[in-house]
Amino acid sequence: MSNIPGISTTDAKKTMDMYEKCRYLNEVNHGKCGIVFATGTPVSNSMTELFTMQRYLQPDRLEDEGLSFFDSWAANFGKTITAVELSPEGKGFRTKTRFAKFHNLPELMSMFNNIRMPQTTTYCNIPSYPTTIYSGVNNANLTVFTKSVTSVLPLINAPFPCYAA
Repeated sequence: MSNIPGISTTDAKKTMDMYEKCRYLNEVNHGKCGIVFATGTPVSNSMTELFTMQRYLQPDRLEDEGLSFFDSWAANFGKTITAVELSPEGKGFRTKTRFAKFHNLPELMSMFNNIRMPQTTTYCNIPSYPTTIYSGVNNANLTVFTKSVTSVLPLINAPFPCYAA
């Protein structure tokens, strides 16, 4: 998989550091509730991001399934296609292999759903306000913003429910 554009299989120092910290927290907490990632976009650009999230949050599950390494994970859930395309210079053609799509998607989503817990404004009981673009800041705008932030604060200190993988 290392020769496919857009798929980096090298570990950067930051990612390796994060991985080691996640492994430590999982070990200390016996694989339960050691880590919480709060993000609106767990996967935004490439399939390696999904693997990375799983690697951080459910390494034991990947190991049990024999998917600890990206190549085995990608072979199980991804499909590559080789196609002819115009060269960047525009003078001829070349063949290029790219990751084309996911397969075994129900199995992948079943695994991923064990580590994700989507939260909505309804679930968190956060009031919604009309979406308006204000031209300036005034007391009314500041009050609405303050109420929104204040309503979220109890959620930050609330215990996170643990789920067995």
